[in-house]
Amino acid sequence: MSTFLPLFVKLVDRKSMTVSSICEAEEALLGQWPNKEAAAYRNACRLIAEAKDGSCSPAVAFAAFKAAAI
Repeated sequence: MSTFLPLFVKLVDRKSMTVSSICEAEEALLGQWPNKEAAAYRNACRLIAEAKDGSCSPAVAFAAFKAAAI
């Protein structure tokens, strides 16, 4: 079972994926995004990494990913 409600993400290269976990969010962040220098993208990357090492709540990290994806 997924940790979070599935989020459909379409990347710049027209690839799409459904993201419902921190690991899937990390994988999606490695794809092509419109602006990898954007604050929302960088914040999501940072928080996903912190969630994986246990220093951030996965819910907070996934919310940051969702904000970057929007």
